[in-house]
Amino acid sequence: MRVTGLDNYSVDFALTEFDPAFSDRSIVLAERQDGSPLPENALPFRFLSGVTEEHGSYNQHSATEAAGGALALPLLEKAARDLVLDPDDRPVVVVDYGSSQGKNSLAPIRAAIAILRKRTSARRPICVVHVDLAENDFSTLFGVLHSSADSYLSQDQDVFPSAVGRSFYRPVLPPGHVHLGRSSYAAVWLSRAPTMVPGHFWIPSSTGAVRAAFGLQAVEDWKTFLKLRARELRAGGRLVVVLPSAPDEGKLQIHAGMNHINAVLAEMVAEGAIAAEERERMLLLSYPRSTSELLAPFARGGRFENLVVEQREIFKVQDPGWMDYERDQDREKLAAKHTGFFRATFMPSLASALASDRGAEGRQFFIDRLADGLKKRLVAEPMPLDLLAQAILLAKEAHK
Repeated sequence: MRVTGLDNYSVDFALTEFDPAFSDRSIVLAERQDGSPLPENALPFRFLSGVTEEHGSYNQHSATEAAGGALALPLLEKAARDLVLDPDDRPVVVVDYGSSQGKNSLAPIRAAIAILRKRTSARRPICVVHVDLAENDFSTLFGVLHSSADSYLSQDQDVFPSAVGRSFYRPVLPPGHVHLGRSSYAAVWLSRAPTMVPGHFWIPSSTGAVRAAFGLQAVEDWKTFLKLRARELRAGGRLVVVLPSAPDEGKLQIHAGMNHINAVLAEMVAEGAIAAEERERMLLLSYPRSTSELLAPFARGGRFENLVVEQREIFKVQDPGWMDYERDQDREKLAAKHTGFFRATFMPSLASALASDRGAEGRQFFIDRLADGLKKRLVAEPMPLDLLAQAILLAKEAHK
């Protein structure tokens, strides 16, 4: 699909399937609208979406996501109790769709394994598969699994972890292979960009036809995700998905933070820290869904691809940093916590829009400068990051 972007550019949008030079979620900037080539250092343009900051940074700054996942823990425990287990010794397969660096997966998977152990033999193998993009920091993930006292490996020698580096918008495991799946926050990321957001990089700030285009992409991606997971689940298996929820009215509180980032990016263009063309390419493919969007595939007969909704919950996720701030009134500490969250979760995706000749050092400078500007704004305007999360428990119908 080709659309005309800012500054007279045409942009090709595509989900690259097998080219190792590009991410599973990529945008390729091809040429100017008049057909003339872009500067050599702009080709090829590789855009990554949903890749978090490396070296354990996301693990350190993802308390919000951890809190949302913790609220949904009762649904995962129910799934582990109710899924169908064959009375043999074949491995039980648990899949973590969108694992990132692993810290936020430890407690949920440990709780699920504890319930599964009560339902089967103590020596029956349990295989845990962590799925994320190939660019994910898997070395940190496995370091956490083998060193953390909270690891699900610490007290069970018959649990075997592995990883798949592939987008979950493609098949990641064989059909009928998975007993229990979980995905926490990862499915908020879309697979591709149908267009750009004029004057911004944050989809919820868009309106009109642009917002509608992203809405249609979100519908397609959610159905694709469900179809693939239904294919991978065993009959009687369970899947729990946790996602940020869009409010029925108004905007998410995170929106103010995104506006601050947008303002800092404009400053960076004005001071020459980044080129206008680089800024115009920046986009976060994060799309918080409403309740109606979440449940839409199940509108006809309550089923979709042999999946049935067993339970759905919505939660208000309190900001632990704000609770500390109400006690100590420490603006610097609050701003540092919030900046860490935005930096680890979103800034690597923005940095991927930089010209390729900047290299790792240039991307690091960009993230450092952007984070510094954001922190200054957050110190001046303290705000809570209370968010909404929703969780859905799905069952694959057993054979009759």
